[in-house]
Amino acid sequence: MPMHFGELKNLQVLSTFFVDKNSELSTKQLGGLGGLNLHGRLSINDVQNIGNPLDALKANLKDKRLVELKLKWKSDHMHDESRKENEVLQNLQPSNHLENLSIRNYNGSEFPSWEFDNSNLVFLKLEDCKYCLCLPSLGLLSSLKTLEIEGFDGIVSVGAEFYGSNSSFASLDCLEFQNMKEWEEWECKTTSFPRLEELYVGGCPKLKGTKVVVSDELRISGNSMDTSHTDGIFRLHFFPKLRSLKLIDCQNLRRVSQEYAHNHLMNLNIDDCHFPEKSSTCYTS
Repeated sequence: MPMHFGELKNLQVLSTFFVDKNSELSTKQLGGLGGLNLHGRLSINDVQNIGNPLDALKANLKDKRLVELKLKWKSDHMHDESRKENEVLQNLQPSNHLENLSIRNYNGSEFPSWEFDNSNLVFLKLEDCKYCLCLPSLGLLSSLKTLEIEGFDGIVSVGAEFYGSNSSFASLDCLEFQNMKEWEEWECKTTSFPRLEELYVGGCPKLKGTKVVVSDELRISGNSMDTSHTDGIFRLHFFPKLRSLKLIDCQNLRRVSQEYAHNHLMNLNIDDCHFPEKSSTCYTS
């Protein structure tokens, strides 16, 4: 960034900001960013170059009317300062006007509390946060419609902490989990996803299966799901309002069972699911 760009006091749109490797220069640039009255969208790249967490406060994101924010660390940056990264992210807190948030390659072990305090957030993507051991209480985001979680290598279990309350994910339409190498257990509540239309689970080879109440569309894709909890049976009666069902590359799925009339189901797509040869049918009613 130019040294004196912060003097452009009337600047309201800045799509991308790169944090310089030089700590002295980056400190001045973050201070310049803090003095701008920015609106709209902003992507802050190379966040790993913020050496002092207090410098992140100088960006003053909390007082900007941003509707979209992307925070990106280098994918190959060293994982040796987890606590510092936690503090940096905490100090990059945006305002409550934010609607769209993406965080990539963050190496902290946990997420700050502000992430699930924003009642206006409608889209959230968390990608390649490999050292996070526990998902935050995202179910508290009452306006959230789309949630994408990808590349969380440290997650083994998703449980009560993910929901935060009994009336979680009140507005969620679309949920995606991808490339979760160690994820084994998903503890779901019957009231967790009252409006969920689409669920995508891909690249989660250790996932043992789950029960989820959805309303419009379920898509489970690209995993090797251990369905021992349900004897390898996908029971449609768990999804009374389901309109479209997609099961793709679910290696341990044995059959789809419909135990009573399902009046809402309109589309059924099963692809690359290796039903055993001895099974007389893959669909029963």
